[in-house]
Amino acid sequence: PSLDVLDDVAFLYDLAISQGYEELDLSHRLIRMMTLGGAEAMGLNCGPKRIGQINVGASADLAFFDVPVDVTSPQALEDTLERFVRHGSGTCRATVIEGRLAYDRIWN
Repeated sequence: PSLDVLDDVAFLYDLAISQGYEELDLSHRLIRMMTLGGAEAMGLNCGPKRIGQINVGASADLAFFDVPVDVTSPQALEDTLERFVRHGSGTCRATVIEGRLAYDRIWN
């Protein structure tokens, strides 16, 4: 077991593919699930301390990941999102919670 949500997301990606999911939006759906979807499930998607979204008034919670990007590919964004969903576990380098640096493997 891992506390890295990206382990679960990678499992869900593989499960969806093995069950025949063929749409091109799978990475997008999974990223939404673990951000705004997670906040909605906990009732934290609205109000003054809302999370899971980048909007005016939402808490400044951010995570920085080290995911390789091939900018020469015409599908660079889609390839990067798929790589993040499938292999992003363990790549978090920093987190900011309510504007405060909470975890740092970049700047210290």
